[in-house]
Amino acid sequence: MDAPHKRAKTSHAAPTPFRTVYAFDDPCNPLELDLRVFESNAPHSTFYKTLKCPKSAFYDAQRGVFWRSRMTRATLCTLYRFITTGTLALSKHASLSEVLVALDYENLTVLPRHQLRLDQYAGGREPPEGIGFQTSDPVADRVDALAAKVAASLMRWSKLHRTLEAGFAWHGSAQKYTATTTSCWIRFAPPSPTTSYPKSCNYRSTKDEIVDFLQARTHVVDHCLKYIGYEAYKLSQDETAPVPMTQWDEDSYAKLQLAITEHPLGEAFFSVEYDATALPQATNLAIQKYGMAILEHGMLTESSLAQHFERERAEAGSSTKPLFSDERLLAKKAKVRYARGVVGLVAAILNRAPDLSVVFSGACGDEQGKTFERERLARTLKGYGVSIVRWDGSPSKPLVFPPMFCDSTGGQASTMLIDTSKMHTYKSGP
Repeated sequence: MDAPHKRAKTSHAAPTPFRTVYAFDDPCNPLELDLRVFESNAPHSTFYKTLKCPKSAFYDAQRGVFWRSRMTRATLCTLYRFITTGTLALSKHASLSEVLVALDYENLTVLPRHQLRLDQYAGGREPPEGIGFQTSDPVADRVDALAAKVAASLMRWSKLHRTLEAGFAWHGSAQKYTATTTSCWIRFAPPSPTTSYPKSCNYRSTKDEIVDFLQARTHVVDHCLKYIGYEAYKLSQDETAPVPMTQWDEDSYAKLQLAITEHPLGEAFFSVEYDATALPQATNLAIQKYGMAILEHGMLTESSLAQHFERERAEAGSSTKPLFSDERLLAKKAKVRYARGVVGLVAAILNRAPDLSVVFSGACGDEQGKTFERERLARTLKGYGVSIVRWDGSPSKPLVFPPMFCDSTGGQASTMLIDTSKMHTYKSGP
């Protein structure tokens, strides 16, 4: 009978990122786990905190320093693979219920399957190299996920609801769009007339391709900045941690980027909440100034800004040197980085956004214009009480969706006529 194991002393713990772990159901075959994987992907995991603590280790002469796990070997392998790859794949002899309980105990969350598909599709992940490859999800699932996102965004589109209600406002102006009180034409617009976007769209990017993109697509960026300005204004009105619209630093940019990319409707459709939104004139003026300042500072680079300050300082002389201090230069650089980051965010949104004019195009439809994608969208809208009357009409002034891409005129366009007479009989979508 083996002697009882003793707790390892602190001095016995080796300064290596690898940990030898034994599962309770297989004490003869250890697993070697890398702490760096836990540190980067699961820093709040309970098991990671246990492996970091030398006092929780055991020691004997044959095994040396090791750790014990209350999980089975199959569950432990599944957990480590999930933390490493981000995909839940069960090991042999591992039960799903046991793995889910272990993940919940370890403070790890598994994304819902449809949300995982949405993230992969919206990000435009490139396939691996080679001719033959397999996607993680069938095309049908990806189309269903996109149709659900489009339908949910249409139901929350403020401009659509105001357009449908405009017919009842007899004292108001005439209807601006091709719509009645129960029907409306909608055109799916491409993200932009061009598909060329800068690839380095991060906060600290200093390459000239940001300036080139801004110069070539100033009208597109200006249109998108209106909705980003709404989101910045919303952050400034937050009761818990307000972020002023004039605060241009790395922290404020990170909050703005997170609010847009993690929006429930997605970064490509978040603009539906701010389209046709009535705000005070002072607020609209602040949002307009915000966009103009982004365009102004986005044209600059940190290197050109430093050269400009040095030239001003040399021309002004030593008597007015405090006016061109290093503190002012650093503050100006922070604004330039913020503005370039916002421009890069716009480019990233346009680059990752799905082209709905292609997805729901009837170019490859049957004699009646039906396609697989259109059928899936119609089925999803039916859950909201909305039906599609017909496709591919020629309305004079349809609503353009998503509203963030209203300034886009290139590419092919897909139009649909929807009937909303039964929309309010359904409380929620499918």
